[in-house]
Amino acid sequence: MMTDSSWARLQQAFEETRDLPRDERHARLVDLLGEDLAAIERVEAMLQADAIEELPIDRRLHTLAEELLETEPAPPEWIGSYRIVGRLGRGGMGVVYRGVRQDLDREDAIKVLHGTSLSPLLRELFDRERRLLASLRHPSIAPLHDAGTLEDGTPYFVMEKVEGLALDAACEQRRLPLESRLRLFLQICGAVQYAHARGVIHRDLKPSNLMVPDGDGAPTVKLLDFGVAHRLGTDSPEGASIAAFTPAYAAPEQADGDLTTVLTDVYSLGVILFELLARRRPGAGSDRPSASDRRVTGGSKLSWLELDAICARATAPTRDAGRRPAGDRIENGAAALAPGATGGGRDDLPARDPRARGRQRRAADTALPRVRRESGRGLQPPGPLR
Repeated sequence: MMTDSSWARLQQAFEETRDLPRDERHARLVDLLGEDLAAIERVEAMLQADAIEELPIDRRLHTLAEELLETEPAPPEWIGSYRIVGRLGRGGMGVVYRGVRQDLDREDAIKVLHGTSLSPLLRELFDRERRLLASLRHPSIAPLHDAGTLEDGTPYFVMEKVEGLALDAACEQRRLPLESRLRLFLQICGAVQYAHARGVIHRDLKPSNLMVPDGDGAPTVKLLDFGVAHRLGTDSPEGASIAAFTPAYAAPEQADGDLTTVLTDVYSLGVILFELLARRRPGAGSDRPSASDRRVTGGSKLSWLELDAICARATAPTRDAGRRPAGDRIENGAAALAPGATGGGRDDLPARDPRARGRQRRAADTALPRVRRESGRGLQPPGPLR
């Protein structure tokens, strides 16, 4: 059974070796993990998955498509009512084009699946993403506008084009203080809770799938890419679990190939919150955001003790014991992250002994009602996660 300490050990080994040259990684893992061959193999598998930026669902079919096609097809001049004016990006399931609909004077993003005949699995996953997006309407989820097929039968769908930066880059480039980062996290929680309430697990929450649009005023966020999302109560296509995660943000059950639930997303939310607070991911040093020498400055209704506790529970390797209560703390308790002065005093100190860790756990349990009383007309929480 995976414990807090063993998972933290693997995460730290992953973080310390992911940026090393490939031929130096194994030796470093031996230094870090000793003769624990199972742990070394697991971290090497995480590193291998992380090396593939788009993390395709079926690597073998994707590799075959690349070898046979060599390059992606030339972009069409038109897709439906849209004139294609450029390419926005490319991922494991296709290419995203920039399209202009002149009758509406609007630019949108058009995702087109390539290599359909080579990978029926990718076709099925692409169609599932279209159906999931069509069922979701939330201000922090990029909406689907249209869908169809090209003349050769290649499927596509049209969605809102988000011009901006990924969550982590936006926070750093704009030098956002704690208050602004927590407001963005509140929006993310609202979008994820909305999807969960409709039976949809995202399964790949990470900063690059959370875009902060350009513009003046208070920053907002848009959740993107439901390519590996899953609807509860339905079967996943055969092979869909292969590498369907990003190791740095994936819950232990994803790395193990076990059943994913809404608590899988809670784990990823915990990593994202940790990164917003500490300006680094967990596993690269202390396991408390408050102990980071790069932690973000500013105030919130929660003390650092409480923020530490929320992150610790959300990223617990065991779902029921740790993450189930954290799910309510993060999603139902998102209003607790409303702006305001910190409590200060000894509560802002990181836990250093068993008695302090006990206080830290109790802080997570009591943070929500306390802040609800203090926040007054502050941000309102989404409904509870069940």
